[in-house]
Amino acid sequence: MSKAISDKIYICAKDNIDIIEKCDNKILVLPLRFARDMNEENTFFEVGEMVFLALFPSIPDMETYYKNCIQFSDLLNYIDGNVARRYILFEGDTAEQQLEDRLKKAINSSRQLLDEHKEMDAGVLFFLAIYGYIQQALDIIMILLEYGCIPLIRTTLSFQYVISLLPNFEKTEKYNERFKKTVVVNSLYRAFSARDFIGIPLSKYFELVDKFGIEKKAYDLYDECYANDSSDYMEQCVELIDGFKSFVKSSTSVLNGEVIE
Repeated sequence: MSKAISDKIYICAKDNIDIIEKCDNKILVLPLRFARDMNEENTFFEVGEMVFLALFPSIPDMETYYKNCIQFSDLLNYIDGNVARRYILFEGDTAEQQLEDRLKKAINSSRQLLDEHKEMDAGVLFFLAIYGYIQQALDIIMILLEYGCIPLIRTTLSFQYVISLLPNFEKTEKYNERFKKTVVVNSLYRAFSARDFIGIPLSKYFELVDKFGIEKKAYDLYDECYANDSSDYMEQCVELIDGFKSFVKSSTSVLNGEVIE
């Protein structure tokens, strides 16, 4: 196991322990991804491969992919550039970048995680670059739909795949509500920085959250953005967090570890 992967596992475990110890049942850590049997797992692997292979319309299965996509030039030859614009290939990826550059960056992201396997074929490295995020997104979606839990999604890439894949599932009133909550909670999470609230006791912090009404404000913003077909909800969340920070500053004498009386 590479050091990069070991570090990710360590950070994830540490965060989960912090949540259990500090959040006083406000957030629960449940191992729901391990609740499925092997048959369900195999189905998920197949669906994840189908999502990946949609990038290569002329390739029917993974066996053909591994046979035909060996060198970097093979990837360029087989991939559908228009389809690739709808995928996120690495952290910070945008569809405006040249496809060749995007593929190179995706492959390099695999190399950084699998530093002992730098001699892998370009096709294998590209598959590994995005398949894990696709699989994680599918896991999260099924947890959302099966158990009704609203997941806190750690990586931006996984969150983006969840948002892009969710609309493919059957839409019901219950589904729409869970989708909304998932977007709101994880957008706030990405707009939030714990460094801005250092020194505030957790019980006091929760009290201020309730008093400010951040949850209702966030849901109202979501309804407003999507009613107007707006795509700037994340920017709205950043502004909301800034407003909350100002509210906290006016309500307590401790912010960023400084006395502000």
